[in-house]
Amino acid sequence: KRYGLIDKSGKIIIPPQYNELNYFTDKLVRTRHNNQYELFDTQGNIISDKYDFIGNIDYGFAKIKQKDKYGLMDKNGKIIIPCEYNDILTLTKEPDLIAVKKDNQWGFVDKNNHTVIPFVYEQVWHFHNGFAKIRNNQQYGIIDLTGKIIIPASYQWLSDANEQGV
Repeated sequence: KRYGLIDKSGKIIIPPQYNELNYFTDKLVRTRHNNQYELFDTQGNIISDKYDFIGNIDYGFAKIKQKDKYGLMDKNGKIIIPCEYNDILTLTKEPDLIAVKKDNQWGFVDKNNHTVIPFVYEQVWHFHNGFAKIRNNQQYGIIDLTGKIIIPASYQWLSDANEQGV
């Protein structure tokens, strides 16, 4: 009742000692054992530390969790955003700004963990075509990549911008 990884010839690459094993298209393997996650490459080399959680690899990055705080690492195991946030959104095609939650407020940081858009929103969504939906006081609006308010948070609902920016 344990999982491992073998190559085409039957050679054991990762011993069958894990409760869970997931293979990703980036030729990475995520394992779980005793509620700890690690990343391996397909040669069996460990490429990450152990974490309480490692998410899917999206656009070369994975959401990680350690001691109830979230961060982000790249597919080589390098920490991009340290585990210091209450939450973090997984990445999309536009990973230049990363949505993170700190002290119950959402904002955006860059890949160097510098705050680009302050932590002033009760909810944020991913950027699409340079715009992100935000929510404050249960009202929705739109901001641009600099944090400039394009549509004030004064609507009961707004959909995400489509490919044409509408």
